[in-house]
Amino acid sequence: MAMLLSRLKKAKDEILHRDKDEKKKEEAETSSRSVRLRKKIRKPAKESNENALSTRQKKLKKKTEKDKREDRTKADDDGKDNSTRKKLIGLIMKRKKKHTVTEESPDDEEREKESRVQRMHDISERRPAHEKNVAEIVKAQLAAGAVDVSSEDVKTAMRNFALRTSSLLAPGALQEYAQSIKMYIPEDTTREAFDKNPTKNRYKDVLCADRERVVLNKGDSDYIHANHVRGAPLPESQHFICTQGPLPGTVADFWRMCRQELTSSIIMLCETKEQGKEKCCQYWSERDGDTMKIEGTEISVTTKGKFLHEGSGVTTTLLNVKEKGDSHDQWILHHQWKTWPDKGVPENFDNVLKLLQMIRKSDTKSSCVIHCSAGIGRTGTVVAVEMCLQRLLQGRPLEVLSVVKQLRAKRMHCVQTDLQYAFVYRVLIGFVSIRDPEPETKQVTEEFIKSYNSLIAARQQPTEAYAPVQFGPPS
Repeated sequence: MAMLLSRLKKAKDEILHRDKDEKKKEEAETSSRSVRLRKKIRKPAKESNENALSTRQKKLKKKTEKDKREDRTKADDDGKDNSTRKKLIGLIMKRKKKHTVTEESPDDEEREKESRVQRMHDISERRPAHEKNVAEIVKAQLAAGAVDVSSEDVKTAMRNFALRTSSLLAPGALQEYAQSIKMYIPEDTTREAFDKNPTKNRYKDVLCADRERVVLNKGDSDYIHANHVRGAPLPESQHFICTQGPLPGTVADFWRMCRQELTSSIIMLCETKEQGKEKCCQYWSERDGDTMKIEGTEISVTTKGKFLHEGSGVTTTLLNVKEKGDSHDQWILHHQWKTWPDKGVPENFDNVLKLLQMIRKSDTKSSCVIHCSAGIGRTGTVVAVEMCLQRLLQGRPLEVLSVVKQLRAKRMHCVQTDLQYAFVYRVLIGFVSIRDPEPETKQVTEEFIKSYNSLIAARQQPTEAYAPVQFGPPS
């Protein structure tokens, strides 16, 4: 209290002292101008009396304008000083009120309590919530990942692909899978690391090839059931890592990989449990604000907010990943799609396109980790779609068969069933039908979609009811 009174007195003295100095300075300048003016008048005039008078009038006008500016500046300063004094006085009065003991009725106390609650509610409403922050990030990611199909080469590639699928149709896609993909294993495939680490493999029959496997730099072992998928037809800016759903004993390996490979996005295409069976370990906290410390490491993962994409079954969570002794503060967007049935296909193809749109980027140093349970069926389907889309966007001819074989050379068993293979076609046809509204293109895409829907109905494949969804924040 005494300190505040002292500061108020000091501020007041400084203001008075400054006012005196400015007044003396103003008087000195006025006197100096008067002397110069008298000297000027005494000098023999080289001009006529009329010109001399005009010159003096201009100088007087300039003086008047300068004085007005100085007066305005002084008034502004006085206003600021008054504002400062008012703030200090208000603070003192508030302190006095705080330390003054008064008797209040129970009703007054209740009203004051309600007022405080309302003020806290108002402040909370104004403060940006985590969900709003994540929504803004999602919106920005969707905008950044949008693709351009305006070039004639791209349009031609899309139309040629649509024409080819009109003769193949969905049953033809199933036949193509059975003949050329189902048993396909690339030549020179080895599995030494897989065989040496049986406790780190979720399924005995889902192999991890040595080619393109992720080699961990830290820890007791360099093995994790994961493979790099990068290179043509993917652009340099895209780097996928396909992996299995972490086991309790491999959660530490999973997060070491994310740190090592500078992961910026994780796509999870399953639930932790499906039909009573564990499909993936809970490797992050679903509760906002919680921090999970990863056992056996110095890594911690904090949940910083969520966004639920309305009607899509997708949840985006913002994760902050830190490691003791490492200054790199890592932010990861975790996208979980919960309604894709294991070994099946969803009827809603929009989610695939939107997920891929959110993870496209220009940063060549980061990666996108994508997994389901085994990391080959649902995972391989999404990656195959993106590889095919990139060929179309480059204006190049597309054969889905060749692309899936190319993918399997990096991650074995990718696209696990014939229905998933047909679904790759369905997503691509859906993309073309949206982006190329030409009547001829629309006709052939509708033919494939009709045959695909009939196929799904005949196979009695468990699907989710399809409806247009709002994916991402409202635009």
